[in-house]
Amino acid sequence: PYPPINFYDLDDEFLLTAELPGTRADDFELTVSNGNLTIRGRRTAEDGIPEERYRRSERPRTEWERTFALPERILEDEIHAELKHGILQLHLPKAPSTQPRTILVHDE
Repeated sequence: PYPPINFYDLDDEFLLTAELPGTRADDFELTVSNGNLTIRGRRTAEDGIPEERYRRSERPRTEWERTFALPERILEDEIHAELKHGILQLHLPKAPSTQPRTILVHDE
């Protein structure tokens, strides 16, 4: 699947990294909905090089999409991302742990 990703469980956050060589930030979008993260984008041909000039082309030039289920303990409003040297880093801050709640049962 494209793009290849790594997913890390760090102390204060989950970190997703994706390899996106030759992709600019405006070539893809990230959305979070119903506990799922979707990365959608496109890779186009190199500027100024006609198709018939390629001897080999191993990087996909197409639209792509990947969806991942997020862990439940994410602060969705605080997710942030950065693209540096063709690597997307998506920071998913962990929500504070919730304490178990005792539910009282009453006799009728």
